[in-house]
Amino acid sequence: MAAFEGRGDKPVAAQDRRSHPRTPVILHAQLETASGQLIDCTVLDISARGARVAVVEPLAKGDAVTLTAPDFGRTSACVIWIEPQCVGLEFVGRHGLTTGQSALPSVLIVEDEEKMRDLLRRMLERASFTVLTARHGRDALKLFHERPVDVAITDLMMPEMDGFELIRELTTQWPSIHVIAISGADIRLDTARQLGAKAVLKKPITGKALVATVEQVLAGR
Repeated sequence: MAAFEGRGDKPVAAQDRRSHPRTPVILHAQLETASGQLIDCTVLDISARGARVAVVEPLAKGDAVTLTAPDFGRTSACVIWIEPQCVGLEFVGRHGLTTGQSALPSVLIVEDEEKMRDLLRRMLERASFTVLTARHGRDALKLFHERPVDVAITDLMMPEMDGFELIRELTTQWPSIHVIAISGADIRLDTARQLGAKAVLKKPITGKALVATVEQVLAGR
């Protein structure tokens, strides 16, 4: 398939994800867990970076698996999201490459409201992004020092450290960081742009708009 260099080769994970959109398929395959358990599954759609797979057996987020199908051989993957009878897989390298070293773009979501934070995380994980979360600006800075990301998405009104101060800190310490500001108030978003946000989104936010905006800032548009 186009998502692979050839039967048995590793996925073309480092290429631009926009050049390899997900392709809908109905493909019978098999997952092998780290413990050696073999699980029959169906690949529903696939890209160079990951796949959505229908599976009945329970799996856990973070599980390392090997996906095998006649059309493209074997490739290592990690479970990045779970829904009833369906999981999202992120492809990883076949020669000791871990998920932390994966070429998937990484996103940090900074949002003090738990439900909104979880919603944004699920939207991006379904689009095969690696996602970290933080409750406020101070948590975000600490996390960013430990594991820098490609894109930071931040709410603006938060305790501890608000989004305005976080944008100033991030763009000062890491000038190449892509920051997306989110808020329900236009005037706050205008201020965020002046402080260095590459893009803004007004709440409520759809999954389509969120993913498109992340891809645009990554592409430098």
